[in-house]
Amino acid sequence: MTELIKMSENPNNQKEQSNDFINSIKSGVIWNSLLAVGRQGLNFVATIVLARLLMPDDYGLLGMMAIFISVSEVLMEAGLGAALIKKKDVNQVDYSTLTTYNIAVSIVLYVIIFLIAPYISVFYSTSSLKLYIRIYAVVILIDSLSIVPKVQLMKGLCFRKLSIINIASGLCGLIVAIVLAFTGFGVYSLIFQYIISSLFLTSSLVFITHYKPKLQFSISSFKEMIFFGVNTTGANILKSSTENIFVNAVAKICPLSIAGYFNQSYKLQNVLSSVCNTVIDGALFPILSKESDGNIVRHSTSLNFYSMTFLSFIVFFLIINIDLIVYIFLGEKWMGTIPFLRVFLLFGLIQTYTSLNRNLLKSLGITLDILIVEMIASVVCLSLLFILGYEINNLLGVLLLYAMIRFTLSITALHLKHTIHIADSITISLKATLPSFLPFVICMVLARVKLINSIVLHNLLYILLFIVITRILRFRVLSLFKRIIND
Repeated sequence: MTELIKMSENPNNQKEQSNDFINSIKSGVIWNSLLAVGRQGLNFVATIVLARLLMPDDYGLLGMMAIFISVSEVLMEAGLGAALIKKKDVNQVDYSTLTTYNIAVSIVLYVIIFLIAPYISVFYSTSSLKLYIRIYAVVILIDSLSIVPKVQLMKGLCFRKLSIINIASGLCGLIVAIVLAFTGFGVYSLIFQYIISSLFLTSSLVFITHYKPKLQFSISSFKEMIFFGVNTTGANILKSSTENIFVNAVAKICPLSIAGYFNQSYKLQNVLSSVCNTVIDGALFPILSKESDGNIVRHSTSLNFYSMTFLSFIVFFLIINIDLIVYIFLGEKWMGTIPFLRVFLLFGLIQTYTSLNRNLLKSLGITLDILIVEMIASVVCLSLLFILGYEINNLLGVLLLYAMIRFTLSITALHLKHTIHIADSITISLKATLPSFLPFVICMVLARVKLINSIVLHNLLYILLFIVITRILRFRVLSLFKRIIND
């Protein structure tokens, strides 16, 4: 660990590098946060508006198709974009190789989905699903042309351009979806929201970067990229497939309206999760990848703590106010999402903790451990589902357990690679979470015994207790950082 954290011998050079890193982090976090908040804000507005125009059944249908599209997109990208971001010297042959791979795989995947669409429709006993999924899968073909321009902007740390393009594409998709929903197109409004957004994003990225796709393929370049990307791709497929199994299991065993509540809850918690993952993958990973291994560990330790503290505050605050939020923004017909949404918010928080640990492993180039974590977590999760059965409460319980297993395995992987001691990782996570969790528990107890009935007083108490506990734990946490850095 001492060798990893060794500093530069030149104090002025060290200070200059530190300032450059801080400025990059500020720019990356600000613009990617604006991107994530803007894009998810648009999705949230779309959810509010469309939820009043559409029925839970429409969202249930979209949930049935989600696993096929998400797995296909992971296979198409295959982690090769991240490999180029991590790579120090990238040439035109590398970009052309990635483009050729993306286009070829997207065509193959679309043909497969097109051919199996009738069987998917039969499996869910929904005849219209065949046409829906064939149209929805067009997104895969469009996205294949956006990956290389996106990598170029991320590698150049052009966060501002990428943010503006993404927000503009989301706005276009939202406008189309609302117009179609108003004119009675039902689930088509949700499908074309993604298609139009993807089309605008891809065309804008190609125009801004002036990238001209070339169908050139280098075996040596591909081998170099796939060595890094194959592990993260396998991990992403396992994660996406496992999470979507829950959505599809609910769609299979429950009434379509319950599936709609479940899928809508999953989408809503994804608003916060997507914001976090956009910042992690869109800003922290490209910036940390340019640093030495020692600096990656040192900076990640501090960044992870403050990220966890902020996120836990937001999540527990949302849970306290969830009844009011759903009633105001979605309406009374969506109150059935509340029990699911509470579980999904906790699930998303734990998953984001894992993403922070995973980002550290990826920035260090330790991708095999990421795959191993996902393999073990998926096997354990699916085994529990098989043993306990596909009853709705069992599904929710196993879902939370799955998130905890992934988090535990991720900090174990960091420990085994002599990056951060497992006790230090747990301590940081607990001290980042406690300032929010303890006030949350106190507020819930007071609500249960009806000592405080006002939601305003609940929120004020929660914020006050958060500030007090944070102040108490702050100095001990800072001393913990110093011990990790000097270990």
